[in-house]
Amino acid sequence: MDTPLISFIIPFYGEVSRDLLRACLQSVRSQPAMRGEDYEIIVCGEGATSTGEARNQGIDRARGEYLCFVDSDDRLLDASLLQAYLLLERERPDVLLCGKEDKQYSTGADFMLRHNYTGVVWGQFFRCDFVKGEGLRFSSMSFAEDEEFTAKAYARAGKFVVSRFSFYEHVLHGFSVTRRQGETDRLMRVEEFRAMLGRLSAYCQALSEGMPRQALRRRISFLTIDYVRQLRRNRMNFSYVVAQLRGLKSGGFLPLSDEAYGAKYRMARAALNLLTRFL
Repeated sequence: MDTPLISFIIPFYGEVSRDLLRACLQSVRSQPAMRGEDYEIIVCGEGATSTGEARNQGIDRARGEYLCFVDSDDRLLDASLLQAYLLLERERPDVLLCGKEDKQYSTGADFMLRHNYTGVVWGQFFRCDFVKGEGLRFSSMSFAEDEEFTAKAYARAGKFVVSRFSFYEHVLHGFSVTRRQGETDRLMRVEEFRAMLGRLSAYCQALSEGMPRQALRRRISFLTIDYVRQLRRNRMNFSYVVAQLRGLKSGGFLPLSDEAYGAKYRMARAALNLLTRFL
């Protein structure tokens, strides 16, 4: 059987609406740039308890040259994949990131050292052999699994292409784990984000010194700032916040590095590093 160019991996489990899934599938199948032999659709998630577990099933089953992760409650924009198809065919990158700029980087680490980015997996394509060769997998947690996957993938990627065109429509729903406001949900979000930071730090320490490790250190610094914001955003009480800040300090996440990562980073660094002195 011929190898398709793209494997669309769509996790479907739990209480996700079948109507939303049908709309998602139709948005893929109706793309005029794609013939049936150019792509495969993998709906996965049997027995899964998280998006990460379902996506890992899709990775294992994928036959395509590239992986595109599509949430079952999202959709592809109408007639939007032709440019992606042409870029993938011509450039053969490890990663194609869409909706940002038009530029090519020799490595994903080079991109990471120059940019802040939103660490979601949708809206981009990952070369399947690269993902499987690096052993990249999603964590089984329900929150921040994208941040971990993209950080590891970018740090290890070779050719990295960025394009301004967009093809993905992310739809926010009230049942999303990121929008639930119960106390248990809020605690889960901060705890899983902190666990993700720990795994990324361990992964970084295992890398040899060089650009990938430098790039991942930079990303971890920004994610540390984001974690502190998560504590505030999820309304954690004062004693919990102090305990977490002390944990960040003992874990080497704080104080933040003196690297010149930009004006917003410098402002956050000044505030957090001052606070760290009193912990």
